[in-house]
Amino acid sequence: MGKFLRVLVVFFLLFSSAALTLGIMLFLKRELLKGRTQKLEDTIIMLGTTLETEPAVIEVPPEHPARDVSPCTAELIETPEYSQYWKGYSNELELVAPEMMDIGARRDVLMTYYLRDPVTREIQRDPTYGTPITEGEGTMQEVLDDIISRAEAQYNRLNETRQQLIDLREEKIKTINDLNRRKQELRQALHKIVQLEAHIRELEEKIRQLESKIRNLEARIAELEAEVAELKRTVQEREETIAERDAEIETLKKEIEKLKGKEGPVERVWTSRIDSEQKGPVVAVDSEWNFVVFKVTDKFIEEITSIMERLDEGEAKPNIQFIVRRGRGRGPGSFVTKIRFKQLRKDEKLCVADILTNWLQQPVQEGDVVWYD
Repeated sequence: MGKFLRVLVVFFLLFSSAALTLGIMLFLKRELLKGRTQKLEDTIIMLGTTLETEPAVIEVPPEHPARDVSPCTAELIETPEYSQYWKGYSNELELVAPEMMDIGARRDVLMTYYLRDPVTREIQRDPTYGTPITEGEGTMQEVLDDIISRAEAQYNRLNETRQQLIDLREEKIKTINDLNRRKQELRQALHKIVQLEAHIRELEEKIRQLESKIRNLEARIAELEAEVAELKRTVQEREETIAERDAEIETLKKEIEKLKGKEGPVERVWTSRIDSEQKGPVVAVDSEWNFVVFKVTDKFIEEITSIMERLDEGEAKPNIQFIVRRGRGRGPGSFVTKIRFKQLRKDEKLCVADILTNWLQQPVQEGDVVWYD
């Protein structure tokens, strides 16, 4: 009995070793399959950034000048025949797609192989064969089919572009040949014209001298008439401008009197003592209360302090407006909105300003730059 147990223990040890070896091999295979799968997922996500979602569409196609294909003769043609090349030309192929595929946002669907119930998350099976379903909405196959569809559409647009380039090359060759032929004909015509002009020039020299004097006199008369007309127009414009300014001054006087009588002193807009330059980046934005906080320099603090010292009694703060731009360091930048000075925190070198919503073109973001232009 003891021998049997020892033999049985030896067999258990051998089988355990074999099981451990197989387990290690299966684990390595698992890591290999997992690595391959993740690599394929990352590659598909990167591939999606090169695929267009929808092609760009031009609602109103632009008009291009057509090539005159009528023969060039001495006869004047009021309505010549034009090439019909632009009728088959696709202007949309010149545009960049407005958006590319974002597979990264659908990574969870890309990682789902089986179709699952949206509520219980159980794997759906084919009612006939009982096998798991791997197609449908919410599966990897849906994403792959979408990628294939977009790729086929983009490939078709590429082939269309290639064909359009061929047509464009043929049209250009025709235009070049036509232009070369016309230039050769023009050279011959110009040579004949030069010979005729040389012969006529000798006969008409005296006539030209007289005509030159007449032209000079006529030109001088035309200049004087133009000067008179310009002076009349200038006088008329000045009179109209004076009348408009007088009307505007009267209107402003009435508005000033109205404001003085009902709303107290008119708030001054400070445009001096502040240099036109960058004042600092936006460090905080409150969209609910419509104000921003931006970093300022010592120079800006001195400018604001100088203005606040000159405030009249009853004025809480100066009416100073700034412009918020985005990306101006790489060019003129895009206009975001206007803001109005509200509070200065000297110790923190921060400035608080209200967002003027009637000037708001896009939401203010941290990193936007405040300018005084």
